[in-house]
Order: sequence, then C-alpha cells, then structure tokens
Amino acid sequence: MHQISVVIPLYNKENEIERCLRSVIDQSLSPLEILIVDDGCTDASATKVAALTDERVRLIQQTNQGASAARNRGIREATGDGVAFLDADDEWKPGFLATVAQLAERFPSAALFATGCDIVEGGDRVVAQRYAGLPTDPEGGLIDDFFAFMTRYPPINSSNTLCRRAVFDEVGVFPVGEALAEDWDMWTRIALRHPVAYHPGVQAVYHTGAENRAARDLSFTGKDTALLTTLRAALKSGSFPHTQRESVEQFTAKHLLEIAKHTLAAGDRTTARKRIRQAWPLHGAKGKCLRWWLRSCCPLQPTAYSLQST
Repeated sequence: MHQISVVIPLYNKENEIERCLRSVIDQSLSPLEILIVDDGCTDASATKVAALTDERVRLIQQTNQGASAARNRGIREATGDGVAFLDADDEWKPGFLATVAQLAERFPSAALFATGCDIVEGGDRVVAQRYAGLPTDPEGGLIDDFFAFMTRYPPINSSNTLCRRAVFDEVGVFPVGEALAEDWDMWTRIALRHPVAYHPGVQAVYHTGAENRAARDLSFTGKDTALLTTLRAALKSGSFPHTQRESVEQFTAKHLLEIAKHTLAAGDRTTARKRIRQAWPLHGAKGKCLRWWLRSCCPLQPTAYSLQST
C-alpha cells in the first residue's frame, strides 16, 4: 500500500498545526495527499494551512461538526487505497508512513495498522507505556488478541493508525456527536472483523497537553455510547473470529466503568451505579466494580475522577 491519503481534522490548533503538517511533509514515504478538514476554525489555523505551497496539501472547509464528522469528510474525499489519521495536536516521526505501509504489504489479511506511540505530557515529558505482550518482532506482527490489549492499555489511537480505504465501506464511518470513545468505536468495528497489525517502533507522538485537546473538560450524560452499542451487539452475536469472548467482555466492562467514572464526576451517582452493575457480571470485572462502587459512596470530588484511568 503506497497510495496513502492523510486525514487531519482541524479545529482551533493554530499553535500546533504547523508542527503537525511539517511531520507529514517530512515523511520518508511521501503521501498521495494531505487532507486537512477545517471544522469551522475561529482562529488562525486554517490561514496557516492555506499559506502552504505543497501541492499535496488540500484544505477542506466545513461548519463545526466535531472531529468524527471531520474525519468522515476526509474519508469521503480520500483517493488513496489507505487512509492514515493524525490529530492536529500530534505528529509523526519521519518513518511512520513507511512503517505502516510495510505492515500493510506484509499482512494483507489485516485492515488496521499501528505503530508504537510516545505519549507526551506538559510539552516534553514522555509517559512510560505498558504495552507488554504486543508483537516485539522488529518488523512488526499481528496482535494476537486486540481486545485483551485494549483492556490493559490501548495501543491504538487517532494519530498512530492506517486503515485500508475499503474497510470503511464495510464497517461504516466514525460516529458523530459522541462525547466519549468515538475513535475506539471505529477500531472496535474493524477489529471484530479483521486482524490488526502492530509495529513496536515508536513512530508517532501524541501530545496530551496540546491546546484544546478534545478529551479535556468532558461533560458526559451517561447515555449509551456508540462503542457500547457495538460491543453489546458483538456479545449478542457471539461471533469472534479474531478474538475471545472473554476479552470482549473485559473491554466492555472497562468501557462501562469509564462511563461510570465520567457520570460520577458529573455528580450523577444513580447512573454511575447503574453502569457499575452492568459491568459486574462481565469477565474479570468484579474487582474494579467494587472499587468504583466504593468511590460512588464517597463525597463527590469531580476533578479527582475526571482523567483517572479505570
């Protein structure tokens, strides 16, 4: 796969977009096109993109609809046989596209490809990652059980992935209007149907402290998410060609407790406890359910839960 379209959703990232684009322009494997979807920017982000003279760069403008809608617009406009996603906060190392393209060539049965990724906080502090058990072959490999690793510490994010373009015709596009885990829903729908390939080399950089990061100040009602709907449908169907039911149950429990965490942070004990009860019967969930149930009985301190891992 050497015809790769890069899709970058953009909303008010004037301090980061040049770094992001420079990392794409400097790739050792040149992308076919770089699609920046201006999702109704109100700062100078789009102006900085428009000033670029690289013929591969195309600025697509739309009213503000959210990151998922912007990614979907990029998918519709893409002409490559692969689509690589990168958030405007983040960046790639020079070998990212070459690495995932090689994975795609080596593993034709896979539809989703990812590399190691540095998580950077506060501008320069790299957070140690716990990716034990993922492929360690220097050339990469297929992930044995994708959902087992999503339960431990997700190796996939919206800035270290390449997807075969055709897979979106099969699984659909990103869910729009979601407050939580909209990209995880996409990776889940793909991984339920196809193998996932991973390269251990760190070729992407995810900046948690970037301005206007989508995960900040999350206000969540506790309603069913698209990811929860996808996982429940998979458990009901009982078909797991590339994973184990127990792993999907554990990942479902993790997500239910994530919902509980955010609703508890918003002060809604009733909904939080409902989600904890739903997670209780799922494989491997009881210990964490007990911990979150005890937290639901303590005086509410929203900031204490807002960004903590379950």
